[in-house]
Amino acid sequence: MAKPSRRAAPDNPSSPATLSTAARRGSEPPLGPIACAPAQRRPGYVDAIAIYERAFRSLQQHNFAEAADLLKRVIAGFPDERELLERSRLYLTFCDRQLKPPPAEPGTAAERLYAATLALNAGAPDHAIAHLNRILADEPSNDQALYLLAVAHAERGEPGVALPYLEQAIEANPENRALARVDPDLDALRREKAMGALIDPSAAIASAKRAARR
Repeated sequence: MAKPSRRAAPDNPSSPATLSTAARRGSEPPLGPIACAPAQRRPGYVDAIAIYERAFRSLQQHNFAEAADLLKRVIAGFPDERELLERSRLYLTFCDRQLKPPPAEPGTAAERLYAATLALNAGAPDHAIAHLNRILADEPSNDQALYLLAVAHAERGEPGVALPYLEQAIEANPENRALARVDPDLDALRREKAMGALIDPSAAIASAKRAARR
C-alpha cells in the first residue's frame, strides 16, 4: 500500500474571518460591548442591548452555554438590529466551538495514519512519530507507518534513523521503492549513498562491480 496522501486535510469548523487569532485558539472573544448612536436606536433596542451585554458577561466568565442561549434570543428577537445581529452571530459561532467535545484520540491504525499525515502537513513530525509508533506497536510490518516514519525522521534531519525505516517499508511492500524515487518528502535523504542503494539497487550493484574491477 502506498502512503496516505500528504494533502489530506481535516474538516475545518466554521471560523469567521473576522475572529481574531486569539479567539480561534479559544481565548477571549475578539469583540467588546456594542454601542450605537442614539439616532440609530429603534424600539426594542434597550432590551436587545441588555440581553447582548448579559451574553457578553457570560462569555467573559466562560459560561458558554448561557451566553449561547442569550445570543440566540438576540438573533431571534431583534432582526432589525443589524450590527448587534452580526456580532451576536460571531459570538454564537465562538460559543458553539467551545461547547463541542474535544476530538477523540485516534483509535485505529487508519485513524492514526491520518493523524500522522496531518501532523506532517502541519510541520509537526514529533506528533506524527508518536502516532506512527503506536501503529507499529500493534502492527510492526505496517508499511505505510514505516514509510511515514522515514519521512518524519527525514524532516527532523535524522537520515540515520529515517533510512532503516525506509528499508523496512520497502521490504514490507516493494511498491514503496518506486514511491521513494519520486517523493519530494525524502529529498533530504537523496545525498545519502544508502538511499541510492535502496531506491535503485541494480545501479548500486553495477557500481559495486565497477569498483571491484578497478
